[in-house]
Amino acid sequence: MKWIGQNIYDFISRFRNDVYLESISSGTIASGGNLGLDSNNKIVKATAADGDITGVTAGTGLSGGGTSGAVTLNVSGLTVSEIAAGSILIAGETFADNDTSLMSAAAINDRIESFGYTTNTGDITGVDLTGSSPITIGSETGTTSGNYSATIGVDAASASGRGVVELATTAETTTGTDANRAVTPDGLKDGYQGSTNVTTLGTIATGTWRGTAIENLYTSASGKRYGNYIKILPSDFMINDDAASPLSFKDGSNSGVHVNDSASEAIAFITIPEGMKATHVDVYGTHNKTLKVWEVDVDASFDFTSTTKGTGTMNTTLDITDVDATADNYLAIQATLTATSQRIWGGKVTIAAQ
Repeated sequence: MKWIGQNIYDFISRFRNDVYLESISSGTIASGGNLGLDSNNKIVKATAADGDITGVTAGTGLSGGGTSGAVTLNVSGLTVSEIAAGSILIAGETFADNDTSLMSAAAINDRIESFGYTTNTGDITGVDLTGSSPITIGSETGTTSGNYSATIGVDAASASGRGVVELATTAETTTGTDANRAVTPDGLKDGYQGSTNVTTLGTIATGTWRGTAIENLYTSASGKRYGNYIKILPSDFMINDDAASPLSFKDGSNSGVHVNDSASEAIAFITIPEGMKATHVDVYGTHNKTLKVWEVDVDASFDFTSTTKGTGTMNTTLDITDVDATADNYLAIQATLTATSQRIWGGKVTIAAQ
């Protein structure tokens, strides 16, 4: 059994040589520290790992290195596996349009073929051209091997088929006998404007461009039609029911239609050509007697006391309300004669296109 002093001595002696700690809490050695505890909780000093680098070895994808002196490492022999997975596109992956990715050869091939290109290769073993009107193919050689050649032609144009056509000159257009050349609008104008081949008769200033209306304007089967006028002949007049005697035609020096009873009316009935309208009426005679014009229909009775299309006097042009021709209407023209000495020589109705 040791006495108290001995125990104190032993602890002092142990502390002098080594330091032991009991009930030590866990913690982190400060950065750069070298002290630590061994398995007996004795404080120990770590052995310093001082020394020189004795060698550098090049790893995968690198070259160079060495065991002495200054050494150099070079990037060499990198493979796809050494590159970050997100930085390279390989076959089967979706194309990314950016400036941060690389593409493998297989990925590039996939991209090219996605545009419809093919990797098929080989030689052309045959050529055979087929033409359709107006293109013709003839004199083919080398259709299965060697150098191919053929004669390609174009048919001349015709009235029934397409093809090559030559444009006519102004002289050819003016002559008008060439059936193989085409005429442009400008060539037609140059060939016929002022040409002696075209006779200018005049200009149609008015009228409706319908065949019937033009025919009516310039022809007359009855003989009463002359241009824009319809003649009123003496025979077109008849007496009204106020007189007991008919009209007479005086063939002496004072010729013309006259009444045999005073204060009677002579009436003429005039048709209007199809497509035309009546615009003016003239009745000529020895005296300036009252003149009236009505529009009457063939399929109904008419009241001659109704409103007229115009009222005036003989020997003065009467501008009437225009009357368009219809299938049923006509003009009734009345001249009032008040004495047997008064004469009607005739007249005319002015017409125009509707």
